[in-house]
Amino acid sequence: MKASANFQSLQSDLADVEDKLAAARRALNAAVARFNSAREAFPAVLFAGALGFAEADFHRLDDSEQGSVDQVPRIAF
Repeated sequence: MKASANFQSLQSDLADVEDKLAAARRALNAAVARFNSAREAFPAVLFAGALGFAEADFHRLDDSEQGSVDQVPRIAF
């Protein structure tokens, strides 16, 4: 019984970590979108390039990561 409860706790913790990662990715992409739009707005557009503020990149997954993100991780005991 105790092993079953520990395993359920582990599953819950893994799901929580995955949810937090997804939320962090969404927050990062939202911040990048706000930064890029503010950089292109007047009067920042006049000074952004000269001061070295380059356009920020959105968080994108590599081709090697693309298939593994959608799958549930396998854990062997």
